Amino acid sequence: MPKKNVYTIPAELPFIETLATGLINQASENNSDLADFLILLPTRRAVRALCDSFLEISKGKPLILPRILPLGDLDEEEILITGWEETSLQIEGERSHEIPDPISNLLRQLMLASRITALDKDNMGIDQATLLAAELGNFLDQVQREQLDFSAIRKLVPEEYAEHWQITLKFLEIITQFWPGILKDKNLIDPAERRNLVMKEQLSSWERNLPRGPVIAAGSTGSIPATADLLNFISELSMGAVILPGLDHSLDIESVENIETHPQYGLYALLKKFDLNVNDVEFWPNDQIRAQIKSGYPIHLAFRKELVCYVMRPPKRISRSRSSNPSPLGCVSGFTSYTVPFTMKVLEGGLTQSVPQLHAKYGGNRGHVTLTGSPNDGMGST
Repeated sequence: MPKKNVYTIPAELPFIETLATGLINQASENNSDLADFLILLPTRRAVRALCDSFLEISKGKPLILPRILPLGDLDEEEILITGWEETSLQIEGERSHEIPDPISNLLRQLMLASRITALDKDNMGIDQATLLAAELGNFLDQVQREQLDFSAIRKLVPEEYAEHWQITLKFLEIITQFWPGILKDKNLIDPAERRNLVMKEQLSSWERNLPRGPVIAAGSTGSIPATADLLNFISELSMGAVILPGLDHSLDIESVENIETHPQYGLYALLKKFDLNVNDVEFWPNDQIRAQIKSGYPIHLAFRKELVCYVMRPPKRISRSRSSNPSPLGCVSGFTSYTVPFTMKVLEGGLTQSVPQLHAKYGGNRGHVTLTGSPNDGMGST
C-alpha cells in the first residue's frame, strides 16, 4: 500500500494562518514556486481567508499565490464546485464526458411545488407545497451526497406499517419516478449529483494524467463520499498531502469505541477509509513553525483545547477521570462571566444586546443566565 501523506494542524493553532505559513515554508525548503501548488479548501470563505493570510504574512509584498479552489462540501448556499471547469487540472486532461448543468435550487423548488400541488389541489396551498418542495429537495441532496438511490425504499418499513407507508411512498413518487424524467427532458441534473460527477471526473482525470505540481487538500473532513475518494487519492500522491483540522490524538480506547457520538467521528471515519489510525497522522507543519506561531497567541489556548477535548469524551469516561485529571485552571484564562436576568423574550429575540442593556431592560429576579466569552470575541454563548 502506498504511503499516505495525511497530517493535522493542532486545534490550538489558527488553521488558516498555520496553513499559509507552512505552505510558504514548504515552497522555500523545496526550492519550488508557490504558484505551482494547488490548494483545495472546504469553502469559498476559506479560500478568501487563505488569500488574505498570504497577503498579511507577506506584509504587502508582491506574491504569486497558488491556485486555491473550494471543494464546496461545507458551504451552506454554494453547493456547486464553480471554478473547477476553468482553473482545475481538467485543462491538462480531456474530459471523458460532458457533465450536464445543474438545476438551480429555486427552479427545482418551484417545479416540485407545482407537482405537489397537483396531488391535492383542494387541500394543498402554495405556501405549504413550497415548504414541502424545499424539504424534498434537501432529501434528494442528502441521498445523492451519500451516493445512494431509492431502489430499496419500499422495504424500509415493516409489514405492519405497510398501509400507512403506502401514503408516503405515493408522495415520494414525485422524486423517485417523475423527477428523473423532468431533469432528463431539460438536460439538467441535481446540484449534489453534479458535484459527485465533477469529483469523479477530476479523480479520473488525475488518474490518467498525474498532477504536475503539489496538491494540498486542507480543512475538509471528507464527509461526502465523493470528496473522501478524492482526498484518498491526493494522500497517495508523491507531492500530495491531506491536512485535517484539529484531529484529537488524545482519545482513549473507550472514546474511540464510542466514536459515533463524538464530534471527531467524521475525521476518524475518514482515517478508516484511508486505512490509517490516529498515530499515523503527523502534525503539520514542522515543530519550529508551530512553536513560532503558537508564541504569538495566549498560552491558555492550548489549555482550552484540553478542556474541549475533555468535555467531548463519553459521559462514563468523564466521570471516571474527573478526579484524577482535573482540567488546568489556565483553560478558562481570558474568559469573563456575566450573570444577567433573562426572560423568554430575550431568548426569542436573541442575545444581541450588551449586558448593561439587558440589565436595564430585564431587571428583577426572573432567572439568570451566565454568558461566557473571551474579551476579544465579544459576547459569548449561553
